[in-house]
Amino acid sequence: MLIDNKIKIDFLEKLLNKNSDLKKQFFTYANEQIINRQEIVKHDFNLNEIYQEFNDLDLEKRYLDSYEDRGYYDCYDFEEDNSDLADGILSEIFDKYINEVSELFNSGKYSDGLNYMMEISKIVLNPPEIYDNYYIFSEDINWYINEYIKSKIEDLTHQFNSYVISSNDKKNLIDIFIDKLKQNNSSKSLEYFTKSFYEFFKQLLDNSQLCDYFYRKLETEDLLNLQTAHFTLHIANINNDNNLFVTTATKYMLEDKTIAMLLLKRYKKYNVMDEVIEKGKVFFNLWADYFDEYLTENLDIKQAKELYIEVLKSFVKRKYSFSKYKILSELIQGKQKDDFINQLTYSKEFYIQVLEYEKKYKEILEFVQKSSSTHRLAEYIKPIVSIYPNECFDIVKEKSLDILQNSKSRQNYKMIVQWLQIIKAGTLDKNMLNDFITKSLYSHTPRLPALRDELQKGQLL
Repeated sequence: MLIDNKIKIDFLEKLLNKNSDLKKQFFTYANEQIINRQEIVKHDFNLNEIYQEFNDLDLEKRYLDSYEDRGYYDCYDFEEDNSDLADGILSEIFDKYINEVSELFNSGKYSDGLNYMMEISKIVLNPPEIYDNYYIFSEDINWYINEYIKSKIEDLTHQFNSYVISSNDKKNLIDIFIDKLKQNNSSKSLEYFTKSFYEFFKQLLDNSQLCDYFYRKLETEDLLNLQTAHFTLHIANINNDNNLFVTTATKYMLEDKTIAMLLLKRYKKYNVMDEVIEKGKVFFNLWADYFDEYLTENLDIKQAKELYIEVLKSFVKRKYSFSKYKILSELIQGKQKDDFINQLTYSKEFYIQVLEYEKKYKEILEFVQKSSSTHRLAEYIKPIVSIYPNECFDIVKEKSLDILQNSKSRQNYKMIVQWLQIIKAGTLDKNMLNDFITKSLYSHTPRLPALRDELQKGQLL
């Protein structure tokens, strides 16, 4: 359906009149289409103001006041979680500045807003020193400030996504960003700013023209380096420049595992499996925990069996993946398998699951006999109760009598009943079981009514 332009204009005018922020954005956008690019005006900001506010904090008073408000004035528990108090202090100090940034963006002064936000975020690189004897910031104010600023940059990124912005405004934002990188060109500063504002500029760099502009600025200012490599890779993706992508990723792949992963996925996408295997082996040797899962899903066992086995081992040990263990079990045998299984004891439940799968019942028995655990005993003996009924019964008797001697409680009585039910379902002589229940448990001296009650509920009498 064709709509007359007059109707469109009338509708848009009414829409703009209803939304003052949108109206400001429209006028900013319209002006940029008519006039040449305006000179960037940097919003005045002094980070020392924030440092001074931290210096003026009376943390002792804040701490005691917060306890008084909660009714614990005389309780000084230094281990208490004071995260709400810490967040409140940071909001009190920073929110007025962050609100200014938001206002600048809402009024169409995007370059000023970005400049202001980047100036504020410098505090992460050089956090204030405070005497926090009350552990309000858990001895790590750096972490609290970093998380706070990070969340505000994320908010700003979402806010920015809702604006209609001219190409010239976007170029102004790029200029501000590059200028800040030039001013703060230490490796630490570059890494911080490029990581913190990556998502912001990723959504801004949405066409080849802007990508080319950004890349030329990086190149001109000698900023094509490890810290800006993710921007270069994004630009390569937008421009479908495979050569730029591979060249950049290869240059920095041994210095940044995320870049290495992007390169590996690139080769897999284009089915360059020789490179996937060769690079995958290198990356796995450097960062096994980061690459093992991806490689288990993307290696061809026929082409790289040895590497495939190693990444499976790594992933199984790290994630206790039983589905992946079953695949691995088909690929290793004998001593190699036994040695690997012995490395799985950190997770006792998973270790027992693997032993049961491999039908290593004797090893399960030996493990249970050495184990001091009671809460998982039912799971441990279930696979072997019909194979080693007497041995399992001896274990249950010993642990049951120990509970009656040292840790009587209804919860523990329920646990004893659970063990006995498993024994009963096995192949043990029922007379032996009944004799123990009657003489050692039901007739225990002194009498234990709660235990008798649980035995009856469990239908063991």
